Amino acid sequence: MKFFVNDTGKEVNPEGPWLVEFQTTPSYIEVQIEKGAWVAYFVPLDEHSLLVAACCDDYFDFLDSADQYVLSDIAATWPKLVALVNNALRSKFSQAVLLKLNDLDTADPKWFVATVVGNLDFKKMQEVIDPRLEKATQLVLSKASEALEEVTTKELSKLSLYWKSIKRGLWEGAKLGAKKAIMQQLDNAAKSIVDSLTSPTVSPTEIQLPTKSGHPMTRDMRF
Repeated sequence: MKFFVNDTGKEVNPEGPWLVEFQTTPSYIEVQIEKGAWVAYFVPLDEHSLLVAACCDDYFDFLDSADQYVLSDIAATWPKLVALVNNALRSKFSQAVLLKLNDLDTADPKWFVATVVGNLDFKKMQEVIDPRLEKATQLVLSKASEALEEVTTKELSKLSLYWKSIKRGLWEGAKLGAKKAIMQQLDNAAKSIVDSLTSPTVSPTEIQLPTKSGHPMTRDMRF
């Protein structure tokens, strides 16, 4: 699955309207905006629900070793990234969450900014896309862009011992009495999603979508 933005994404007018094309595969629907400048995914969860996701590859792998102490340090500098993590821990999918899921092409673990849209009628979207899917696509792409921008442009304000431990790969040796494994909590938050992805009840080929469409997505998705 493709990283959510490429270099040409910088040239896309955030005011739209944008050319949106859909490519259906056996596992997902790839949403290509402006010839793939931006990419999102629709993945069926059940007969009436879709996971809408933006792939961030392994960009946030430093979170694999994080606990609540590290997360509090990171939050001071990267609040938008941590907000996505906290949303996942609280299962607030409507606000966008950060989850680690297996790439449906390669099975490699990757980070995804995702949300869920339910109560959909897949057979009635060939001419008119449900507006909630447009908003969900806009949401995950903008949140992914904001989080990535934070990490690439802002250095941590606190280079604590916890952060240094992560950078040196020595986290396992740190003794913290109240340590909480963030990744375990994220795995638990993603369990229902993972179960649906591994045992889908509907194929993407059953979802009828227009070949091309112009969507007036207006939120600034800076990168």
